[in-house]
Amino acid sequence: MRWCRMERTPISPLHEAEAFFAVAAPVTYFDKTTGLAGAVNSVSRHRGRLYAATSLGVYSLVSAAEGARFMPYPGISRECWSLLSTPQGLLAGCLGGLYNLDDQQLIWPLSGGHVHEVYRTRGDTTLLYLGLTEGLARMRLRAGRWRDAGRLDGVRERVRSIIEDAQGRLWMGTRSDGVLRVEAATADEPVLTRFGVEHGLPTGWVHARALAGRVTFLSDVGDGLFRMHTGSGSVGFVSDTTFDAFLPQGTRSINDLTEDEQGRVWISAGDASGVALPSDNGGYTFVPTALRRTTLRDAYVMVAEAGGPVWVGQAHGLIRLDTAASLDSSTAETVWIRRITTANDSLLFDGHRTRPDKVPLWPYRHNALRFAFAAPRFDTPERTQYRTWLEGFNDHWTNWSEETDKEFTNLSEGQ
Repeated sequence: MRWCRMERTPISPLHEAEAFFAVAAPVTYFDKTTGLAGAVNSVSRHRGRLYAATSLGVYSLVSAAEGARFMPYPGISRECWSLLSTPQGLLAGCLGGLYNLDDQQLIWPLSGGHVHEVYRTRGDTTLLYLGLTEGLARMRLRAGRWRDAGRLDGVRERVRSIIEDAQGRLWMGTRSDGVLRVEAATADEPVLTRFGVEHGLPTGWVHARALAGRVTFLSDVGDGLFRMHTGSGSVGFVSDTTFDAFLPQGTRSINDLTEDEQGRVWISAGDASGVALPSDNGGYTFVPTALRRTTLRDAYVMVAEAGGPVWVGQAHGLIRLDTAASLDSSTAETVWIRRITTANDSLLFDGHRTRPDKVPLWPYRHNALRFAFAAPRFDTPERTQYRTWLEGFNDHWTNWSEETDKEFTNLSEGQ
């Protein structure tokens, strides 16, 4: 952190003030002020550069003299949902079809609909699946180009997410129609199974997510996180309680999560945001992250880059979380006493002690004092709370509050 002092200038109404800035903060924000417009739906790195698909197009992150900022990708000014980096180019699923941004071409047109998800399987890198407004399409790589391979018969739902499990089955989350499972997706007669409310799923949207080698399902209603349960000859979905111990009691507030290459699970859950670290006993230990100090409430997408940051897309921009610098934001921190004044506003202490080894003393007539204090947290200071306790005067701590000053009157003479 650095402090600087500003003096009054002919064009400034300031007499004298202090300003501050944080160096190497764990959270960086990108929004319309840095060139990124719209709600961020997808994030992908392609050939060393970061791209974001938003409700207003596709943007790339570039370095400039004034700092990093996003630039709109030429020719794409429509709603885009999904990005996938391939050797043949960066693919973008948007309103109207699938684009290859490297070639600046619409390679798979879709009249009046959206490509919500672009997914490539692990087992066959020449095959793509496209989650559509109505249905599931396939693309096959032939002669170095992605070509239409037809739609999967029977799928009519709005497919918003696709995950392949260890058995090669495709799981699809939908907008409002539960979960779809496709077995033998490349066979002449794939097997399609639908799961809905009757199987324990909620009525809202459901996203499929990969977690610890299995597929889990995230919803905006009900218990939030679900997993498949098989037993007694029946198949259904039950609450996935893996992270319940880390969330506020009585609520499961996860709005998105992502697993990195080390098996760490980064969780966006408002004030309970954190990272679940895999432990030797097969469970997790939890470390709060700086995301809980942000104004983030709804994460549209979370991406953990290999060896790098976590990106969180939201309604009005993008958050970059430095995984190395993201410290526990709930632990007790140093609080600085910035100023001590008397009842008539006489300044007794200005935040600086020339002799740290010397205890300051004041006459007893100053028995009404006001303390101003602050914590060196500058990312979202409005979310910092304080409590006070004056030894020898108070019996207990005050309640937590955003107030940054406290007045004490009728103080005794002390010792």
